[in-house]
Amino acid sequence: MFWFNPTAELNGTTYELQPIGTEGQYLGGNYPSPYKLRQRVIPLGLGVNINLNSNWKLKVEFAEHFTSTDYLDDASSRYPDSSLLAAVGGPVAIALSNRRIDTKGFFPVGRSRANTKKNDNYVRFTVGLIYNPRRKKSSEFGRVGIFRKFFKGKGSWWGGKGKGL
Repeated sequence: MFWFNPTAELNGTTYELQPIGTEGQYLGGNYPSPYKLRQRVIPLGLGVNINLNSNWKLKVEFAEHFTSTDYLDDASSRYPDSSLLAAVGGPVAIALSNRRIDTKGFFPVGRSRANTKKNDNYVRFTVGLIYNPRRKKSSEFGRVGIFRKFFKGKGSWWGGKGKGL
């Protein structure tokens, strides 16, 4: 599961796009329902640790995250009717629904905003350094306090004569 919240800036103000319904989500009829801000994700990736010396490792990871939503960018289906959108969300809703700079006016009703057949996904690539100040041999690790009591021998909880648990 992951949580997301698409936003956009307009005239210096940042707006959360899901409550505005930039695709007509709050208009009813044939428009899509409002999308949920919490969705499922399936990460698929691989990573490798490269020993640089006895104290340092280099960690490199790549993962693609396949989501169950097409609204990471708040665009999934088609442009709504601008007059209906204005009645519900006002001029801010219209301006945020059509963010293209190269258009004069609003796109025709029903024109595609995104590919409805594919959900969104994202990729993560990380590089990191891991420092281990001192490597210990396995024989240097003692049993943690309570485990010593459990496994000590005849006087322990497991092997004592009528004592313990």
